[in-house]
Amino acid sequence: MVKSVHSTIFAKNLNKYMDLLDIKQTDIVQRLKVSKTTVSTWCAGEYVPRVDKLQALADWFRVGMSDLLEDKKTVIDEANIKSTKQLTKEEHQIIKKYRSLDENGKRTVNMILEDQYKRCMGDKDAEFSDEVC
Repeated sequence: MVKSVHSTIFAKNLNKYMDLLDIKQTDIVQRLKVSKTTVSTWCAGEYVPRVDKLQALADWFRVGMSDLLEDKKTVIDEANIKSTKQLTKEEHQIIKKYRSLDENGKRTVNMILEDQYKRCMGDKDAEFSDEVC
């Protein structure tokens, strides 16, 4: 099969976001309820998913569909990544687990995180400090 420019661009963007978010093809298979072959063809640039699957991926990655479909320069993405620092593999795993929680689970995690953050920061009034307690 001859790859189209659109499918090649989509594959590049899909693989970039999968790498950034530590998402595997099997994660997409499970989340979007599609076959392994389907995801493999997306990642290889052979096909572009239907609009409903595109939207599901964009929502999951917290980007616009245009971020998956268009050949945008990565200046914005790199600036965002640099401004938040690179996450470790462990931090990616924690975020991945957090995103799979229901609202009650997220509330519980947020309460514990807030308590621990206050414990570590004490009287310091820094919203996001690089210091570790």
